[in-house]
Amino acid sequence: MNEFRQDIVSGEWVLFAPDRAKRGIRVLQCEELNRDKEKCPFEDLEGNGNTVLKTYDWDGWDGWFAKVINNKYPAVARNCIDEEAEIKKIGPFRSTEARGAHEVIVYGNHDKLMMEFDEKEMAQVFRIYKDRYEVITKECASEFILIFNNHGSKAGGSLYHPHSQIISTPVMPPDVEASVKGSERYYMEYKEKVYDAMIRYEMQEGKRIIAENDDFVAFCPFASKTPYEMRVFPKEDGAHFNDISENNIINLGDIVSKILKKMDKVLKRPDYNFFIHTSPLHRRWEKPEYFYTWHIEILPKISLVGGFEIGSGIYVNVIDPDDAARQMRDAEI
Repeated sequence: MNEFRQDIVSGEWVLFAPDRAKRGIRVLQCEELNRDKEKCPFEDLEGNGNTVLKTYDWDGWDGWFAKVINNKYPAVARNCIDEEAEIKKIGPFRSTEARGAHEVIVYGNHDKLMMEFDEKEMAQVFRIYKDRYEVITKECASEFILIFNNHGSKAGGSLYHPHSQIISTPVMPPDVEASVKGSERYYMEYKEKVYDAMIRYEMQEGKRIIAENDDFVAFCPFASKTPYEMRVFPKEDGAHFNDISENNIINLGDIVSKILKKMDKVLKRPDYNFFIHTSPLHRRWEKPEYFYTWHIEILPKISLVGGFEIGSGIYVNVIDPDDAARQMRDAEI
């Protein structure tokens, strides 16, 4: 029997229909992207008109590990910390200038994808994420900062060369606001963090756990919206990603490297989205550490959104998260 499951944070329903997988599943991959190193604009950043904001060298890497630039075609124009966004009324609508920050973190090796990074290289990635997050927090007036990585054209990527992006916005994204409000609502009703309840249940069940270490646990959520959706949570409470300690960064690099390699093995190098959910910057919520926990989501692009999803707002998932987790857990890397 197919089944509807509800996300306890957002309240969204997901329809699980495993029988539909019998039609066949085609893993979406980035075959359309140009892999030619000679034509890659990231091979000569300065020569292509980019100003490098910071270079990150690393002893374990041949050459520079990463360089940070402002996006050449930014979604938001970079602002200063004292340039607060003004919300204007236009008839029944509201509007504000698209200001914030839009940075690109370009990794030095054109031919080494993030799915191939080892635990030390992934830890270095998270150190850079933390550093850029704190720089943007100090330099730009923002409500929210999103750190993400798109791999492949089906995931929104336009270049093959491995890179991550950071965008800060002057408004609260609705999904983030719904997530924070849902977390607060659960805390007010049950007097505990919703993520603590979620993690406790997943670890008790064990069926959807992919990997864990002393500081983190990775699993396919009970109400996964998409096939092979994975989340990584810290075992130690924390609402803000940038509060992560150096010891935790090492273990975060370890677990994320493992599950990306497992994903690569099981799904044969899929397109995917990777992003960090962290507490908003503004002070609308006092002490979010009481009810919110930062975490990572990894979403392989296994299927496209269809008419039912668009028209109803209910996702259809054709892969049971128990099965997805088992395949990931059992994959030898």
